[in-house]
Amino acid sequence: MDRRYEHPRIGVPRHVCVSQLPDKHRIGARIHQWGDLFMARRNLIVSCLWYVSYLRYMLSRNIDKRNRLPKWLAPRISRVHVGARVEGNHGGFIANPRGFKRRVRSRIMGTVLSAEGSSRWMVRFDFDGSTKICHSNSLTLLAATPGAGIPLDEAAESIMPGLQNVSVSTEGTEDPVDGVEGDPSTISCAELLEHLEDGDDEDIFDFDAQGGDDDIPELLDGTADDDDDDSDDDDDDDLPTPNNDFDAVIDSGQPHLLALARAKQAIAELQGTVVEAGKGADAIKWVVVNEVTEDAFADVPSKTPQFRFSSRSDDQDMLISEVFEDLLPGGREETLERLEYLNKKLEFVINPVRKANHTRPIKLVSHGEFITFLGIMLGAIQCSVKGVDLWMKSSDNLHAKTFSDMPDFGKYMSLWRFKEIRSVIPKMMQSETAKDNGDDWWQFTTYVSSFNRTRTEIVLLDGSTMVLDESMSAFVPRTTPTGPFPNISFISRKPQPLGTEFKNFVCSKSGVMLWMEIQEGKVHMRSKPHFAELGATASCVLRGRDAGDHFQRVGMEDVMDDEPSKDPLRYDGDSWFGSVKSAAAVGKTGDHACMIVKTAHTRSPKKWLEEKMKDFPGGTWIVLEGRAGPEGVDLVCMGYKYNKKKVLTFVLTRGCGSTAPGKPYEAKFPDQYGNICYRDVARPTVLSSFFDSSNAVDRHNQARQSCLALEKAWITKDGYFRLFTTIIGMCVTDAWKISNANKQGGDEESIRYFSDKLAYELLHRGALLMADEYSNSLPPPPPPVQICQAATSGDATQTSSVSYSSVEGHGVIIRHPHTQKFLEKKVSNIATCLRGSRGRMKRNQYTCQVRCVWCSRVNGKDKKTTLKCLECGVGFCKDETGRMCWSLHVALNGAPKLPKRKHNS
Repeated sequence: MDRRYEHPRIGVPRHVCVSQLPDKHRIGARIHQWGDLFMARRNLIVSCLWYVSYLRYMLSRNIDKRNRLPKWLAPRISRVHVGARVEGNHGGFIANPRGFKRRVRSRIMGTVLSAEGSSRWMVRFDFDGSTKICHSNSLTLLAATPGAGIPLDEAAESIMPGLQNVSVSTEGTEDPVDGVEGDPSTISCAELLEHLEDGDDEDIFDFDAQGGDDDIPELLDGTADDDDDDSDDDDDDDLPTPNNDFDAVIDSGQPHLLALARAKQAIAELQGTVVEAGKGADAIKWVVVNEVTEDAFADVPSKTPQFRFSSRSDDQDMLISEVFEDLLPGGREETLERLEYLNKKLEFVINPVRKANHTRPIKLVSHGEFITFLGIMLGAIQCSVKGVDLWMKSSDNLHAKTFSDMPDFGKYMSLWRFKEIRSVIPKMMQSETAKDNGDDWWQFTTYVSSFNRTRTEIVLLDGSTMVLDESMSAFVPRTTPTGPFPNISFISRKPQPLGTEFKNFVCSKSGVMLWMEIQEGKVHMRSKPHFAELGATASCVLRGRDAGDHFQRVGMEDVMDDEPSKDPLRYDGDSWFGSVKSAAAVGKTGDHACMIVKTAHTRSPKKWLEEKMKDFPGGTWIVLEGRAGPEGVDLVCMGYKYNKKKVLTFVLTRGCGSTAPGKPYEAKFPDQYGNICYRDVARPTVLSSFFDSSNAVDRHNQARQSCLALEKAWITKDGYFRLFTTIIGMCVTDAWKISNANKQGGDEESIRYFSDKLAYELLHRGALLMADEYSNSLPPPPPPVQICQAATSGDATQTSSVSYSSVEGHGVIIRHPHTQKFLEKKVSNIATCLRGSRGRMKRNQYTCQVRCVWCSRVNGKDKKTTLKCLECGVGFCKDETGRMCWSLHVALNGAPKLPKRKHNS
């Protein structure tokens, strides 16, 4: 017996049937077999019973009234913070509700007092006032409690987020304990300071008489840090009582309350103060006010930006390649005109010079080749190789095997043809008119103008915010300081600081880039509109606003361009655009602006705000209003602190937004143990909307430069080809933004996946266009004839049914005769396969093949096939290969002719 297959117990091979065993082994084997079956069934049954009992136990538990969910479904604490209300199994022992003998601890509720280590927190429980250090995994969040942690550098002076709603009042309020009615949430700063400095804070915040914790509407929205040097965790007198947890919050957060109260009182005392900024007639008198509530956009209904394309009336049914082609500078019609201009330049300027230099002339670029060229540019993004390796086949890969196959772009366009188009494609951006006018940027400026004009024709604005910022087209010259450009910019704060800079604005809702302006250099920019009276930055803002005036609004498509629009636009800008002059210039036109001011602080009270708010905590702001005399525009200036160090100065037009408290800023920071804490920092409503959309251009740049990375996929020494690549990347990003804006249910897709689909559609459309262009160049086909069933010819071939294109005439169906003929698959012994004019002998089995005449004469490639047209006598690739040579042959009713050979003279 082979011991390798022996049964571990009875020494019988496993593959032997039990009935074939001897009698002395048959019973033992059968018992062992039954035992294995029983254990497998037992484990399954026990597991099912355990899960059923556990599910019944979980569903039978009480429902948490606050969360309105079973307690076992209550969310675990993911971000623990001081002041959170939690519960856990930390009470006394009780009988196990599941019926087992082992007792369990009861679930009790408590409040987090402080952090005691990584994921470890000091919790004060309500039922007996005891404290315990608990791990965050053993705690369950009862209700959404806003974070109240304090950063380490603000632990002594920062505010409590829960007190951001305490109103400011300069009038004293009597102590509620003395019997005077009053709302505890509207305590005056003077009273708060008086009682906190005297240590008598129990009378002010004695909420027991008014109904306990449920009557504290806003002060319990946050708590403070408990890092008080005078507090002692071991002293029970310093801990909150079970009936009033807020007293401990006041004790531990007293420094933050004092800082907030002092700041509120100081701001209240400054009301009515006049601050004069500027010199002479341009000086502005700013007056400190409590708040400005005028908001021109508050009553404007929220609308979604809409897009209208020239291809179809219903953009939902459009292909993404059609949307992309409409977004190209000038749209489809101007793209065809620019291709015609390029071909004329090739025919009359470039090719004569190449012939004189005994160089092969460049063939004219067709529309189909241009679309295929763009598809290859986008398809290269998805590949791991670059350059000439994109035309490598998997069989040509001599290196290590890779997960993805080689792209083999040669099936779409040959490498030499792609290089030819790449060398001349930047010339389609040129303008002879701009060159005659002495424009140094004549090779690119009209392309930017077409880009802006296309956006005004496609996008219908909804009265939303336009975000001003800048973009870069990175390029590093090699031989000269500026390369082929008249000017080159360097911005050190950019990820790629050297290149061509654009000032632009983006729609805050759709994210589509609507306008851009190339920075041509100091000398050239002086000739731009509004530069003489406004200077560099303010004139750029006003030129952008003038461009926004050409956009039509949603619901006002029938309004003529020369008629004024009723809905104003809001322009938000960073510190490069921000100044009193810029805001006043925009406000003078009827639109609104909100801009941050840093270096261009002339006529603004920036220095005064920084001096007054130097010691203020985060979440405070001072509002001033004034009137720009020369422009006649009412302005609002605001100093805001989101932390205790930095003071931000904003200038906005009156009516741009309200300065009342709005959506708070959520600050995140680690504590001394590494726990992630957060707290809400108050900020005005107008700044909430400003910061929500301030990075719209940055997101557009990130999608184009980092995620799409079209410039990195095509390395070049031609600066204008880099600019062409940048414009194509912007159009792809805009098409992606529009596609996501039309998604239903928030099913957005990444820009890499979108560009992959776009590349496929462009290559497919390019192939169809090239086929149509080739068919138009052929002579008219011969008249169709009626044919019968195709006959076979010999035993070496097999024929399929007739392929045809049908037309009706006189009651008969006319068919074009094109019959598929498949060469014999195998040739035994010795077979001769002709290759060109030479023969090659094979002594093994061989597959007979012929050259595809379509690939050879049209695509310039050498492809072998076993399919042959019986009537034409030439070979074509099968449709299964993806090259569609046979279908094109049938559609055109003939084989392509040999191209004429051109000899250089």
